Amino acid sequence: MCAGFPHGTGDVHHLVNESDEDVLFIEVGDRTPGESVSYPDDDLAVTEVDGEWRVIRKEGTPFE
Repeated sequence: MCAGFPHGTGDVHHLVNESDEDVLFIEVGDRTPGESVSYPDDDLAVTEVDGEWRVIRKEGTPFE
């Protein structure tokens, strides 16, 4: 199964597993240099810093 989420279509999308089984989720992207994504409801962003992809909070500290 495949799902697509166009950019700029409103509130942040999310997936919910309502079954009793584990689900394998694979995210596909091209990681274009300078690209970033943010999840404002979760104070989470993924961005490229010094050539490495990092998961950070909006103010820049590591998300752990």
